[in-house]
Amino acid sequence: MKIEIDIPDEKTENLSPTAETRLKTVIEDYSSIVLDEASRIESTRNSGNEPEITATIIDDAVEYSKKFPTRKKKSSKKIWAMIIAFISTVFTGGLFKTEKFNEPEYLFPFLGVFLISVISNIYIFLNDNSNE
Repeated sequence: MKIEIDIPDEKTENLSPTAETRLKTVIEDYSSIVLDEASRIESTRNSGNEPEITATIIDDAVEYSKKFPTRKKKSSKKIWAMIIAFISTVFTGGLFKTEKFNEPEYLFPFLGVFLISVISNIYIFLNDNSNE
C-alpha cells in the first residue's frame, strides 16, 4: 500500500532540491518508526484476533515515539573508552599519595595512569552525542 502526503506549496516554496530530498528521507524514517511502534503496540493488545492497527494505536505510537525517542547504539570504541576511563580514574584515585611523589618508581606509573584517564575522559566528552 502506498500512502502519499500532500504538503501545501506555501510550506515548501523555499526548499532547495537537497532540502526537499532530505525532507522526504526524514518523513520516511519517521513514518517507519511510528509504524514499527504501532505494530508493537498492536501485537501487545491483540488477543489472537486478526491484526489491525487503528487510529488510536497510531496516536499512541506517535506519543510514545515523542516521549521515548530511539537511541543510537554506542560504538564499541566508545564503550571501551568508557571502561578504560572508569578503571583508570579509579586507579588514579588509588595511587594518589602526595608523600610518594618524590620517588620516580611511583611517580611515573601514577602519571601514566593519570594521562590515560584524562585522554579517555576527554575522548568521551568530545564524542558525546546526547545532544543529537
